[in-house]
Amino acid sequence: MRKIDLFPDKIMKYILPVFLLLVSGIAFAQKPSVADSVNQTPPTPDEFYVKVDPKPLNNIQKLVEYPEEAKRSQLEGKVTFSALIGKDGNVEKVTIDKASDEIFKQPTIDAVKKVRFSPALGPDGNPARVWYTQTVSFKMPLSESLMELKSPLYDPSGLLRADESQKILSKVQSLADSGKIQIFVVIVPSLNGKNANTTTQAICNFYKIGDQKKYPNGGAVILYARDDHNGTITTRRVLNGAPDSLLSNINRDVFNSLFSQEKYYEGIDKTVDALTELSKGK
Repeated sequence: MRKIDLFPDKIMKYILPVFLLLVSGIAFAQKPSVADSVNQTPPTPDEFYVKVDPKPLNNIQKLVEYPEEAKRSQLEGKVTFSALIGKDGNVEKVTIDKASDEIFKQPTIDAVKKVRFSPALGPDGNPARVWYTQTVSFKMPLSESLMELKSPLYDPSGLLRADESQKILSKVQSLADSGKIQIFVVIVPSLNGKNANTTTQAICNFYKIGDQKKYPNGGAVILYARDDHNGTITTRRVLNGAPDSLLSNINRDVFNSLFSQEKYYEGIDKTVDALTELSKGK
């Protein structure tokens, strides 16, 4: 019997490309779009596309408690976490993606679990479960000793003589008792590589220097690192609208000038007087 070729080579030459084109077109048409995949039920949280991201209603960084062991070791670090946020804004799960040290993991998890979020919204405008990722830092701008200041004068380096220390302490304590201005004088052996301005800012924040309710004329921190030969002044509301150049003048012409001559007591005494006058608007 003679075999009949239903698809001669000449015909197949044209049919095959057309057939492949049709098949690929059908497959493309059936592939779900982003919107289609969003509306699948139930969507997995890590694949859910949202129009509005979740937002923490609390400052996570401020809720993180520094481990006591890390404080003693002056250990710093960072932790990146992911949190599964439910439709009600509550944290359902916390995972640690990366941590510079094991000691920081649990404090991060504990802090995140205390946070409530504004829920994420899906394409349909309804609350959606999603993953939220953030990095928190563990930094110690203050050494443990600077977190335990007992008086407005701190001089473990012994830069001032005993009688000089007493005079400075009496002066700044009297100013604080008057309720006008609060001034801290901090003299340390070394900042151990830390930035002087960052350190004075941290002291201001930690001790709430120049609290507006207690000290209407503000406050200031005078810092000097003996071995670093480095010092600075940070103020809170002392300028009372005066230009910053006035504080720069005190820093340059009084504080730094006298300290460069190793007239430490005189430098601190005159700086305290200048800041007090400046706070009065003079």
